[in-house]
Amino acid sequence: MRGHNPVGWAATLLIAVAYVHVLLELAAAVLAVAVAARLLLSPARELIGARRYRRFGRRSAAAPVVERPPAREPDAELRRPAS
Repeated sequence: MRGHNPVGWAATLLIAVAYVHVLLELAAAVLAVAVAARLLLSPARELIGARRYRRFGRRSAAAPVVERPPAREPDAELRRPAS
């Protein structure tokens, strides 16, 4: 009776699992490269978009200005030279 050898079925199953494992590893590697490329190229894409808007006369939002009180003068005692 051909095809009923348990060792043959186990070997076939082991080979199939190995192939599936390799395919999953390749898919994970491709996904990792795609995510890394997107993260690395994201700032460049923002710069390209900013240049495009400047070309058409649009400007990005102005940077917020934080007003701070002027720095205080040091105490008069600290400014006097030592004798």
